[in-house]
Amino acid sequence: MPFAERIAGIIFWFTVVAAGGSIAACLLVPAWLDYRRALDEHASMKQRYADLQQQITAIEKQIEHLHNDPAYIERLARKEFGIEIPGVETIYIDARDDGGHGAAAGAPASEDPTRAEPLMPALGQVVERTMEKYPAALTLFTASRSRPIVIGASLITLTAAVVLLGRRAPRTPPPTVRRARAA
Repeated sequence: MPFAERIAGIIFWFTVVAAGGSIAACLLVPAWLDYRRALDEHASMKQRYADLQQQITAIEKQIEHLHNDPAYIERLARKEFGIEIPGVETIYIDARDDGGHGAAAGAPASEDPTRAEPLMPALGQVVERTMEKYPAALTLFTASRSRPIVIGASLITLTAAVVLLGRRAPRTPPPTVRRARAA
């Protein structure tokens, strides 16, 4: 294989890989970002749900105490409305932080084992690091103005590479030698 044909093959494959990579990035990066946003929103909604469940439980306990515990009603009336009971002296105590020694204070948040993991963690890490390192490239592949231009330029480049590969260099026919005719 002549040297020129080898160089042409290398240039062809480089062009195909570069154009294909650009098209793939334009198509996959926005979908990846949407996927990451959905995972974050899912985690946020699960946390909100857990918080609301906790509030519901506290309110249900308060309702139960209101129905069944007269001492609770009395404490609530003194605390909320400042109603004093004759002959009882009320002492107010500042509630101070106990330095994080309590059961709820400083307790580490447990990881949710049901949290959805990325489909391919290694690929996800590579994409995340690349997006942090090269935010301009991310914008190039996701911005509504530049994305169609990048896709169009990549398609044109890919088409040109395929067309030029199929085109053979014109070959000159070998010179023919004419024989002189004998008289």
